[in-house]
Amino acid sequence: GATSANSLPLIDANDNVYTFSGNGISKFSMDGTPQWTFRTTAGGDAPLSTMGGMALYGNTLYVGDATDGSGVAHFRALNLTDGSIKWQYSAPTIFNRATGFGAPAISMDGTVYCKNSSDGKLYAFNSETGAAVFSHLINDPSQGAAITPIVLLSDGTIVVPGGNAGAARALSRVTADGASANSAILSPGSFDAGWISGISASPDGNTIYVNVGSMLHALNSNLTTKWAVDIGPSDILWGMPAIAADGSIYASSNGQQLYAFNPADGSRKWTFSHGTDNFFNCHPIIDGNGNIFIGNSNGITAVTPQGTLLWALPITDAVRTPVLAENGSLYFVGSNSLHALSPKVPPSAIELSAVPSSILATQ
Repeated sequence: GATSANSLPLIDANDNVYTFSGNGISKFSMDGTPQWTFRTTAGGDAPLSTMGGMALYGNTLYVGDATDGSGVAHFRALNLTDGSIKWQYSAPTIFNRATGFGAPAISMDGTVYCKNSSDGKLYAFNSETGAAVFSHLINDPSQGAAITPIVLLSDGTIVVPGGNAGAARALSRVTADGASANSAILSPGSFDAGWISGISASPDGNTIYVNVGSMLHALNSNLTTKWAVDIGPSDILWGMPAIAADGSIYASSNGQQLYAFNPADGSRKWTFSHGTDNFFNCHPIIDGNGNIFIGNSNGITAVTPQGTLLWALPITDAVRTPVLAENGSLYFVGSNSLHALSPKVPPSAIELSAVPSSILATQ
């Protein structure tokens, strides 16, 4: 049967689009023509964890996932041309299907970093050969930690979810050679969701923004606190914070809200209520004009930097996090479909196209 396509799509230098669905990784040309699909199981009947993720580097797509149905999680390097495996690293999943490799991060020297929540280790690989550079224990795997993307800072430091004291709400800092630096446990605020849901870093690498429960934390690069703000006991922040060119931080919540915060002290600039079902596993993205786009269960919404509605487009599909192409087109995945929006506005002029669910489900 069909499974949901829940991961953020990626776009390469030639405007090809890559999606990560429960049945595999698929490549499409910019007009939606299927190029290839890599099956993550022999029969294609065991879905990936929807909490894994992908990264592009050179001519390779790097993919982390959870179990393949046999209790094994994989981190793979796939050729962009045909989806064939260049190399892979496999590890047993210890506790359940929701553990495994999260989205990778890649340094300028081509080192690939990924966290395996099942064994609690941070791994570093040579991007071309897959040769191990190091593995470093972040937390006891029995404590658990979300499969949240890791962050690379400009000095080469890796910021990783997890830590031996309070792993689900802890961050650890590891140097580029695999040595521990320090860790911090973050308060979840007045609504404890139990885990870190997203991490982002400012362009200069001096500030790390973390969503955990109802709190947005701003941390210095050494994980000490700059400020923290609580949105209240009735809502939780979800996904990765987005950082605008002026430093403003945008965070979406499970309660139909998009929040904007000042970078200096975390004070709230505005709150936008989209008035539809909650944002489903989705975080905001920002275009070159500072407009913010967010998906939800009923479509996609565009908001101005001042917090006013730019447009809202109803779609009969739950929209995950969109991605912007250089020409302004928006690509996003829904329930078994890849959609593309042309950069035209207002919404009545936006053309919606969709790759039929049969392509993602049965190709």
